[in-house]
Amino acid sequence: MKKILAALLLATLVLTLCACGLTAQPEYTPIPSPTPAPAAVDLLRADMGGSDSCTAAQALRAILGYQSDWILGACDYTDSNPYSFSGEDLLSAVETVLTSLEEPWLEFDVSRYPFVVNVRKASQTPQCEMRMSRNIVSMRKSIDMSRMFTRFYPVGKEDLRLPGAGYMSRNERAYGIREKSATDQSRETVEALRSWATEQLYKHARPDVTITNRTKFSAIPIG
Repeated sequence: MKKILAALLLATLVLTLCACGLTAQPEYTPIPSPTPAPAAVDLLRADMGGSDSCTAAQALRAILGYQSDWILGACDYTDSNPYSFSGEDLLSAVETVLTSLEEPWLEFDVSRYPFVVNVRKASQTPQCEMRMSRNIVSMRKSIDMSRMFTRFYPVGKEDLRLPGAGYMSRNERAYGIREKSATDQSRETVEALRSWATEQLYKHARPDVTITNRTKFSAIPIG
């Protein structure tokens, strides 16, 4: 589903950029100079004050400035490169910038307007995902209740016990009453006993669940 959504967002971005051309917009005006840039002057060099190169973020912001639906958010690339465009549509210009980067991928945010496109650098850490009927052949779930208890009777120094019934409980409705008592001579107060009981019940008031997968020796790269 995420891949489908990403594809739809990319298609929207493509249609937006294809509909706009560098030559179809009013003559480009460098900032801060109010004087229109000569046609022979490189678009991005004019925007960068005559610099021979600029970062991918600077280039993409200048290109996306020719339309109003998309803006650049984060960009993980900081290296400067020379870029030059003449008579190209916006999509071609964006592709030129992205092609100059090492393994970029696009991340979209359409929760606000203008829409935001982030340019991310692919992680160098190998990743994969596992799916049933693709690279998971079978799955088995085993439940071990041998070590669990839902009612704990803590005993401290000199037979110190909790007041009242002398126990604390958790998950009795889900798993029934499974009792356990233990002694810890280092527990010298009721508060220390109660803290210990809470800790033990947090660890043991549910069964141990183990899931075993049998897989094909293949993976689907992501990221």
